[in-house]
Amino acid sequence: MSRTCSRSGQNGVSGPRRTWSALAVAVLTASTLAGCATRYKAGLLPGCRKTETLVLMAQSVPSATMIPCISVLPAGWTFRDIDVRNGLSTFDLDSDRAGSRAVVVELRETCPTGGPGGAPQGSTEIATDEKGARRYEKVESVVDGYRGTRFYVFPGGCVTYSFRFSRQGLALVNEVSLAIGFLPRDEAARLGDVEL
Repeated sequence: MSRTCSRSGQNGVSGPRRTWSALAVAVLTASTLAGCATRYKAGLLPGCRKTETLVLMAQSVPSATMIPCISVLPAGWTFRDIDVRNGLSTFDLDSDRAGSRAVVVELRETCPTGGPGGAPQGSTEIATDEKGARRYEKVESVVDGYRGTRFYVFPGGCVTYSFRFSRQGLALVNEVSLAIGFLPRDEAARLGDVEL
């Protein structure tokens, strides 16, 4: 019995087998790209200057009018990582004095409420240091370190700083206040030359 081979496909693959191979590659590629569109985890610092990370954070919470960013890291503080997904962006800071993941910063559409006037449960409103945002503080513990949460509430968004210090120190909280800033959404859009 003789057999004739044709060169109708790549690497000698033709007909239905080639079609199924191409379909499998297309499905795998689409599922991979879909995963990338909904979650991004990397070590690129979300600086208040041009970074792709800052643009992705803005895209993750489309309603937010302000985007948190790192202005400058004081001595002893390091950027750990960032996780950007649909509806939530978080980044962590480590400190040589306050410990690993001493501060976790989150951007989301709304804050958890339950307090009077829509304030976060158990928090107290204090004078804000960010124009266009209301600021709330919630102290959880000052024993064996410092644990607390700061909330910034603004049109279309909420940013929380979760402090988990291994030691006490008002100076450490002040350092975080200087390290993290906010960029208006329209400025973030100009950084990436994209529509947000």
